[in-house]
Amino acid sequence: MNKSFKILALLVLVSCSEKEDKEKTNILEDLSYSIYTLLMDVGEEIFNPGAYYGSDLSEDGETGYWFYEPKKQIHEYDLVNLKLTAIHPFEADGPNAIPPNLNYFQALPNESFFMADFAKTGIFSLDGKQVQNLRIQLETVSGFDSEATFSLTNNIHLSPDKKKTISLPNNFTGPVEGLAVIDIETMTGTLKDISKLDLTNKYNVTFKQGNGMTRSGDFQTLQLVNNLFFIYSGSLSDIYTYDWKTDSLRQYSFPHQLVAKSKTGDFPTEVDSNEC
Repeated sequence: MNKSFKILALLVLVSCSEKEDKEKTNILEDLSYSIYTLLMDVGEEIFNPGAYYGSDLSEDGETGYWFYEPKKQIHEYDLVNLKLTAIHPFEADGPNAIPPNLNYFQALPNESFFMADFAKTGIFSLDGKQVQNLRIQLETVSGFDSEATFSLTNNIHLSPDKKKTISLPNNFTGPVEGLAVIDIETMTGTLKDISKLDLTNKYNVTFKQGNGMTRSGDFQTLQLVNNLFFIYSGSLSDIYTYDWKTDSLRQYSFPHQLVAKSKTGDFPTEVDSNEC
């Protein structure tokens, strides 16, 4: 008996138009969207889909890859025929071990995957082999301030040609220092200014207890969309785009009409209770 579960919600923009009426200024008035939920056939497999941590699509968008944390597996889904097609195991120990606390998961061309946590970064093939171990650390990369102490693996991504890493470096409890771009072949890096997003630091809260820490609120986010990296935050409408092919960074501002361009107000950024 086949078992199915809800796994993917696609947000489809079905219409966004602006009438040619010169007096009309609200271009969002005719905006509408629909949400579709797909049921995926997983055959006789039994597992908890809530334990997926990280997912991505193939270049053609017809295959989805979900990382299943409890068993260190990649589950491969056919998004055309809506079914689970393969389960690919990975190793937790040994020369082909994946990062132990996976934070970032990215599908690359030719069925390879970039996986990273704060201690380990690497490229792995779908058959579970480590293709390349990337030591993205301040001690191994030149070009940054010699007194810098930030981590280079925060929100780390790999360019589709596998030649650059792009990340938002920060200290464990500190703000993002900029956009770090590292050439993997030469192991040299640059830190690009994205200070327009510094407002974000006013709108997240840190709670510390013993050796533990919890942070919530707005954060700078890095995302690869249509071969272009977007850097944005929930605190303001300005965004940056980074073109990894030309090594160019651009800032965009949007004249919103329905909402404010940025958040306002002052709030505590550290609290002494997790109930705040």
